[in-house]
Amino acid sequence: MALITAAGHLTLSVVNLIPGETTAGPAFAGMGIGYVVVAVLILRRAALLVELATLYTGGLIAAYAVSRLPIGGALPVEPIGLLIKADEVALLLVLVHLIRSGRAGPATAAET
Repeated sequence: MALITAAGHLTLSVVNLIPGETTAGPAFAGMGIGYVVVAVLILRRAALLVELATLYTGGLIAAYAVSRLPIGGALPVEPIGLLIKADEVALLLVLVHLIRSGRAGPATAAET
């Protein structure tokens, strides 16, 4: 899921696919690279790193929601953005599950 979200953001960083919003540029490239890092953090499953990935994902979901309020306001609500946000919400649920189930693993000496 993290790599799907990364692909969506990296694609938007190269091509403006959302009417009324300029996405091409470093901001969306940075978000895409951030999700590649999230995928690596999930594979490492170190507790602190998974918690950081959870904060990153939740933060970007919140930023999207705030930037679209009120509906029809500052930035458009469009199918591509909603699809990527749906994937991010699913990813967030997986990350929270990893943390709550203890599958994120213990913190290593390098993390403390």
